[in-house]
Amino acid sequence: MVRAAVIASALAVIAGCDPEIVSGSYFCGPQMSCPGDEVCSPADGTCVRPSLAEPFMCEAGSDGGEPNEDPATATTLSVAGCPAGQVERIGCLPSGIDVDWVRVTSPVSCAGAPLSIDTRYSVAFAPAIVELYTADGASVVATAAPCDITGGIGDKDAVCLDTTVPADGVSLVRVTLDHELDCDGACNFMHYQVAAMATAAP
Repeated sequence: MVRAAVIASALAVIAGCDPEIVSGSYFCGPQMSCPGDEVCSPADGTCVRPSLAEPFMCEAGSDGGEPNEDPATATTLSVAGCPAGQVERIGCLPSGIDVDWVRVTSPVSCAGAPLSIDTRYSVAFAPAIVELYTADGASVVATAAPCDITGGIGDKDAVCLDTTVPADGVSLVRVTLDHELDCDGACNFMHYQVAAMATAAP
C-alpha cells in the first residue's frame, strides 16, 4: 500500500513537469507545422525559435542533374541488372515552378522484369508527385502512390511506383510538387531521393 502511494506521488510529479524542448531538436510536421511558439525552418525542416529560422536551400550535389526540366535533358539513373542493387540519387525542387525529369535505364535483357521506382521526401514541405511517362514524354502511364517504405518514422514520406522494364530499357519519370498541399505557397519546395531497382529476372 505504501509502495502504491509512493508510485502515485511520483507520477503526479512527473505529470506536473513541463520540460523545455531544445529548439531544432525535432522535425516539423506536415505543411511546416510546429508546436507552441516555434516555427519550421525551411533550411532543415526542424522546429526552431522564429529568430533561428533560415530559408530553404538545395543540399550540396542535389542539383547536379540540372538542367533536367524536360525529357531531353532528364537526369539518368542506371540500373545495373535484374536483380541488382538499388541505385539512388538526391534531387531538389527549390520552387513551385521547378520540374525534374529522371531517365531510369536498365539493360534491354531485363525487359519485362519488375522495376520499383521509389521517392522519399520531407514530410514538412509540399509532397512529391511522381509520374511515369511514355518514352516521348507525351502522356502519363502511371502515378506513384503513397507507401510505407520509411516505416512512418522520422521526417520522411514516400511514394512508390511498381512497373516493369520496357523493351528499350528506358523508363521516363517526372517529379513535381503537389500544389494543393504547399502551405499556400509557403512550402513549395523540397529535397527528395529517388531510388530504382529491378527486383527480379524477367
